[in-house]
Amino acid sequence: MIFSRRYWVITAAAIGMIGVVFGPNSGHGLNVPKPATFPIKISHSWEVLDKQLISAAWFGKLKMLRRLLALGISPDATDDDHNTPLMRAGLGGHIPVAEALIKAGADINFRNLKGLTALAWAAASGRRSFAEYLLDRGAVIDRADNNGNTPLMHAALGGRLDVADMLLERKSAVDHRNVDGDTALIYATQSKFHDMARRLLRAGADPNKANTEGDMALHHAVINGDAAMMVIMIKAGAKIDVANALGRTPLMWAALNADAGLARLLIAQGAGIDVRAGSIDEGVTPLILAAWTGRNDVVKLLISAGADLDAQDNYGETALIWAAAAGRVEAVRLLLAAGANVDIKGRHGGDALTHARDGGFDDVVRLLTTK
Repeated sequence: MIFSRRYWVITAAAIGMIGVVFGPNSGHGLNVPKPATFPIKISHSWEVLDKQLISAAWFGKLKMLRRLLALGISPDATDDDHNTPLMRAGLGGHIPVAEALIKAGADINFRNLKGLTALAWAAASGRRSFAEYLLDRGAVIDRADNNGNTPLMHAALGGRLDVADMLLERKSAVDHRNVDGDTALIYATQSKFHDMARRLLRAGADPNKANTEGDMALHHAVINGDAAMMVIMIKAGAKIDVANALGRTPLMWAALNADAGLARLLIAQGAGIDVRAGSIDEGVTPLILAAWTGRNDVVKLLISAGADLDAQDNYGETALIWAAAAGRVEAVRLLLAAGANVDIKGRHGGDALTHARDGGFDDVVRLLTTK
């Protein structure tokens, strides 16, 4: 019988490498079974050796890795998610391991099932020196994963400023957009990484790039209640009154989130207090949103800033009608005290009193009938 090289590799591993594969330090968290008899099954042994090579790379076991490579185990062996030894070496920042794998023929730009490369893993893990090593040996700097995220975007999302600095110095595309239209700057804003945002802006990131939902970095800063990030974006030239896909401006988000502090900052920077939302939000104004949701501090702020008390949405309804229909007693009180018109009717014929009665809001009815 003529045996293939694969058979002899596995047999050698089963007989001569037991101390490597099944020794006391071989598992590293992997569920590696110990054989009861020899030789072990070829298919099972090959899988074990692949996993052992990946484990050796992950934990920087260079001697073990070299012995496994010498047996003929592929430097591009993969686990169930198609992660390679080079990717796992990147998690630990093991440059000598990477050197051995690349010398053995590892594909430096190999992508796992999610499209991640070793460089992406290194960037996400904050391994600057490892990432530089890969780039010096041919790694594609902006190779995107299946979601369209580049290594720079992974660094931004994880707050890996040191890696981001290096990638930007090497001219990574700062405004690359993923499948959702998000950029590295939007990721930094979502994660509240202020220094990362500043670094990206210095590298030329556009604060007015919007994702597929129309949200720019400024929208995310306001949604997160992050005043410092909001100031960073405004100073960088972010447009204050740009509406997202829902037709909502940053001031509208501040109104919805009951964040009077952010609303005050936006108004001070020139945000339009009577800008109307898009058709999805029925053309409402910030005051209508604040009154409807009972954000009374924002209602007070907008009234004091001179908001149009009787501005009407696409159906002719005012902030007072919206507040009455939602049973917002204090908002109704504030609007009445400021002089809101109680007689305005929407296109469907209902005024504030009608909506309050229909909703069974007796306290609101009393306010409106004693005005």
